[in-house]
Amino acid sequence: MNHPLPRRPTTLLLCALFLCAVFSGCAKQEAGLQGGALFSWKQSAVLTESETLFSLMREVGLETLYQRFPDSLPDEEIDRFMKSAADCGVAVYLLAGEPEWALDVSGKPLCDTVERAVAINAGLDGRRLQGLVLDVEPYLLDQWDETSAPVILDGFLQGARSAYARASAAGLTLILCIPYYYDTLELTPQLTDLIQSCCDGVAVMNYYRGKEAEHIETEVRLAAQYGKRLIQIYELQQPGIHGLTDQNTYYHLGLAAVEENFRALELACPELPLTAALHDFEALKAVMAHE
Repeated sequence: MNHPLPRRPTTLLLCALFLCAVFSGCAKQEAGLQGGALFSWKQSAVLTESETLFSLMREVGLETLYQRFPDSLPDEEIDRFMKSAADCGVAVYLLAGEPEWALDVSGKPLCDTVERAVAINAGLDGRRLQGLVLDVEPYLLDQWDETSAPVILDGFLQGARSAYARASAAGLTLILCIPYYYDTLELTPQLTDLIQSCCDGVAVMNYYRGKEAEHIETEVRLAAQYGKRLIQIYELQQPGIHGLTDQNTYYHLGLAAVEENFRALELACPELPLTAALHDFEALKAVMAHE
């Protein structure tokens, strides 16, 4: 993911929440982002840092994890990780995607990812992935420009429809990551098709502090119209990474500002329930370390 809420907890309150999390096992703690989600890309989260991962999620109030499982990850490690997630009440989605996948109009890479999720679930004992989060980002392709964008996006949507049909048949929820600006690039017809026909919901990379509500007006309207989920992603990575500026990330402002903004966003978008998601686990560790 390569881009760029109102109560302010005091330091004492944050410390109290941390101590409660440490001494309460996996009991859920009430927090400002209760019910939110977290992106996690590195396999170290599965192999060596699962305890830290679930502890931080509990502390912040996050209940859903979008986790990448590299193909090389042993099945027994996935099974162990999924058991820990279930014990902590965390719903897990398979996270995957590459920009090049948008160029395959058959949707094979997308469909293969759905089949991998199905295979993972088949090998689990009573625990299962809830769905998939596909982060494809075709606008990062060298071929993407003003002329080619509609053609590339049309091809991606053709493949995404196939993947969505497979996921639905398997009882898996499919969420697509999108930037906030497709409508500003005159790609509203494609955006409409994506939300209506290609997924159960969209996770919007809405990385521009202070204009979050303005930038997702179209997405909120379409999600409400077609009964789809909408997830507001907040960037926590340090400015300078992937070209991020301070305007794109809450790295310096911290989680209190994320919570403040999300509460305001909920008030600005009453027609549709919203979910907050944080990007990502590595950045969350860094932010929590300096709060």
